[in-house]
Amino acid sequence: MRILIHMLPEQGHMSPSYPLARALVKRGHEIIYASILDFEAEVRAQGFGFLPFHPDVFVRGWRQWTESLSSATYEQAARIWRARSHENYLSGRVEDWVREAAPDVVISDVVTYGMTLVAHRMGLPCLRLAVTLSQRLDELPPLTSRLSLDTPHLVLEAARRCSSVLSVRTDAGWIDDVFCTRFGYPSRLASYDGVFALDLALYPEAVLCASPFDLPRRGETAPKYLAVPPDLERTEHVPPELASFLDPERPLIYAALGSQSGRLAWTSKVQAAFLDCLRVRPDWQGVLAMGPGRAVGVASGVPNAFLVDRAPQLWLLKRARAFVTHAGLGSVREAIAFRVPMLAVPQANDGFGNAARIRHHGIGVALTPDILDAEYLTTEVASMLASASMYEGRLAALDIECRQEEAQQRGSALLEGMLASRDGARASVESRASVSTHHDSQWGWLLLDPARGVRGGGAVAEGLQLTWPSSASLRLGAEGFTVCRDLPSALSCAEGNHLMRVEVSGEVLCSAPYLVGRRLRCHSLIEVGNVLRLYATWCAGLALDADLADEPRVAEWCRSMMLQCAPDSSQDAGCTSRNQSRTPDRPSEAEALATRIRMFSERAAVIFLEALDPRAWDAARFTRWRAARTITRQAVSSMAGTAVGAEIYEREEPVIYQRLDSELVRRLDAEVAACRA
Repeated sequence: MRILIHMLPEQGHMSPSYPLARALVKRGHEIIYASILDFEAEVRAQGFGFLPFHPDVFVRGWRQWTESLSSATYEQAARIWRARSHENYLSGRVEDWVREAAPDVVISDVVTYGMTLVAHRMGLPCLRLAVTLSQRLDELPPLTSRLSLDTPHLVLEAARRCSSVLSVRTDAGWIDDVFCTRFGYPSRLASYDGVFALDLALYPEAVLCASPFDLPRRGETAPKYLAVPPDLERTEHVPPELASFLDPERPLIYAALGSQSGRLAWTSKVQAAFLDCLRVRPDWQGVLAMGPGRAVGVASGVPNAFLVDRAPQLWLLKRARAFVTHAGLGSVREAIAFRVPMLAVPQANDGFGNAARIRHHGIGVALTPDILDAEYLTTEVASMLASASMYEGRLAALDIECRQEEAQQRGSALLEGMLASRDGARASVESRASVSTHHDSQWGWLLLDPARGVRGGGAVAEGLQLTWPSSASLRLGAEGFTVCRDLPSALSCAEGNHLMRVEVSGEVLCSAPYLVGRRLRCHSLIEVGNVLRLYATWCAGLALDADLADEPRVAEWCRSMMLQCAPDSSQDAGCTSRNQSRTPDRPSEAEALATRIRMFSERAAVIFLEALDPRAWDAARFTRWRAARTITRQAVSSMAGTAVGAEIYEREEPVIYQRLDSELVRRLDAEVAACRA
């Protein structure tokens, strides 16, 4: 079968997937990687097919360029990349690319859940692959925390709430709602019980790592451990200067802090402590991976330290006596394979959870980067070298357990089983989405751009009638004309400022809040950009109330600027023929003061700028979500100690949305009535 693999375009996500891909090729399957252009040569060199992904966003040379960016600059640029990538998903380009590859099965990185939703819409079996341990918030401490297995229950519960992607990602909820709606995924089966991305319960999550390294589980929530072995045979370039530098008579300490280390807060401090440690211990020798673009050679003032930009890690681990690591899962598994004890210095993501597991298994120590200095590190390394035999025994035992599980080749069997049950899996998806069939006419709404029109039908106008081919079976979000039963849902998946009232007839599939019909008729088409902009301003005003108490000057400034830039509410906001919608220009001082605002209140700055988005439907969609989240957060804060936070969210948020949606319906109904008059 043909398998399409889509991983996060970072070395730490791509490389761990290659052994699984090679194992699948050996069993007769064809592998195609969908990735950015910078990985094309690497993928093709291993004999896999390659499908360019987002070539208009991530141009060739993107990785090298971003490696030179500071953390702040990278985060600002990443917002643009994410927005342009989202546009490729929402416009249907990604589906076109996948259709071109014609896969039988999709393997998608847990973090890049958009590909899973594309597979759902196209009816393809999909496996969500985690290069980390499981991201789910279950019985174990969150993967992004340092907590151990014996942590008290209340502390664990608090950590789970704080670690949810809903708490740490500013766009969680809004863009997730848009994506699920766009691709026809049932929202009740999408949860925030994950630390990196939205968790999609319909599709299995599989962990590349073997289970022996994980913390022991007591319940029945264990993920699927594929137990894919590390790539210990990959080709590495060893600089001749490095090979001649090493002295076999002195213990080698190797330090590498990950491919993203240049953008992490404590990297410079840890690197300086490592060099100072070697300066006071000339009887040791060390190799430090500094990151791309850095000088290679003996460190200035530290003759027993060698600096490299990209380390030949396997070659070094074969010779190392201790490994200072950021605790990325790939590096940890390779250290176990070569029986090298670790000094884990985590700074981000799953490094904290991996460090907790290193400590649990007794195969190293976990250090805190903010208090790390030369004395602290020297003491820990000396203790580790003195206990070398103890660490070697524990590492050997754990490595044997992992290798026994890896020999079972679970990944190939799981994927082949998915293909065998493909039709059953698709039926299960549709039944869980509660789809019912009707043969009478149903009414719905769309917010779209007339030039782009309805998917599958082209440009539209009043009175237009379209028919889906009778040879194709209707399927929610995939085949047929999909419309929304209510106005709030239409806003969630809006693609333009024109409100279209439609009738779907013939065979009609119903799954709240969507309708899928074989025939579609456009009864009215009204431009509602003015209404959506006014609604966005109203929602943003509600959201800014939360900032008013903490930062009244900033919130009031944002509110006054929005009122100046929004359409005049005293104007007749009639239909397009009487009052053409205008796009407000952002005020010049808004751009000049954006940085100052952000210093006082990140939320206020985002709310303000998004409310003035020239694409009115995007502004309305974002501010509606932002107002709901902000008001709900206020409710949770005011009820602290009376109930579990998640329970308050579940109780309060629907009430808040009902208020916001009633106002949206009132405004749009008034606009429709004015146009008919």
